[in-house]
Amino acid sequence: MRLTNGVLLLATVGFLAADEPKKDDAEALKGNWTVVSIKSGGQEAPAEDVKKLKFSFDGKAYTNAVGDEVVEEGGYTIDASKMPKTIDFDIKKGQDQGKKQLGIYKIEDNKLTIIAAQPGSTERPKSLQPAASDAMLEVVLERVKP
Repeated sequence: MRLTNGVLLLATVGFLAADEPKKDDAEALKGNWTVVSIKSGGQEAPAEDVKKLKFSFDGKAYTNAVGDEVVEEGGYTIDASKMPKTIDFDIKKGQDQGKKQLGIYKIEDNKLTIIAAQPGSTERPKSLQPAASDAMLEVVLERVKP
């Protein structure tokens, strides 16, 4: 009987440990990401261009690079309490320097999906599945494994 109770206790502890909450979104976002796909207005970007793109988030700042060249950088803030969750970019370097870009996001396993309005727009995307007629940018990223 004692052995059975011990086994049940260990199984319960193991089950609870497996169900511990994941890292909060701020931590989960940190790191380096490669781009899997980009769509704008329902049109896919060419695969040969997409595979050169990299994103990096450090908790406050982000960089976008093509190969080894940083093409955009700035700050970002997230609000994981909203549904859908929001992400706002403050572009400090690049072609849209000085503009804000409003977006929404989701993190699933090692994939990050960001739907963003055009830089400078005051309209935030409403859905993680924008219609082809929307002028939203859909970026799917995959975490770079160390």
